[in-house]
Amino acid sequence: MPKVIPEYREEAKKKIISAGFEMMSQKGYCATTLDDIAGHVGVSKTTLYLYFPNKEDLVVEIVRSVHAEIEKQAIEFFKTEPVLDAYLHVLDIIMGRDLNRIGFTHDILALSARNPTIRTIHQDHMNKIIEKATLGITCQQKRGEARTNADPRTIALALVSLMSGLSSLALKGIETEEIRQRFYETGKIILGLSDINRD
Repeated sequence: MPKVIPEYREEAKKKIISAGFEMMSQKGYCATTLDDIAGHVGVSKTTLYLYFPNKEDLVVEIVRSVHAEIEKQAIEFFKTEPVLDAYLHVLDIIMGRDLNRIGFTHDILALSARNPTIRTIHQDHMNKIIEKATLGITCQQKRGEARTNADPRTIALALVSLMSGLSSLALKGIETEEIRQRFYETGKIILGLSDINRD
């Protein structure tokens, strides 16, 4: 039996993860089969099983991959942008996806209630996001760029919750531009930017 080169194996795995994300975004988690994904990638179902023994294992890797990409982009935004603008860029990443992908995100959130691995991945991701956001808010408070009469973690949680809630409104027919505008206006209130700008 020929040996598989590790680089090829990793590249094949990435293609399967990408195809799984595409197919599940289009058809939904429940309606997508491993046959669908294998056909999309152009491999046999047997080959797919070498990488992922079941659909939930594939979803775990999709969630890790999506979170890693969002975190990577967010870090760059937060390095160069004022915090509210950086949050808006992250919201744009989430909202820039079509409704099918936003819907898939909700499928996976529901799945995390029954799958402890996915739930743990989401918890770790959120804890990282909240920790970094809290640090950013603390720095802004020290520079006088955010209200100082509120705990920075509370502000960070409020902004992340606002982003999460508003992004789901796209599935309910609210236009992206209105969501962006309401996020920015409410974010200014949460950060106390309207009060700071008035002084």
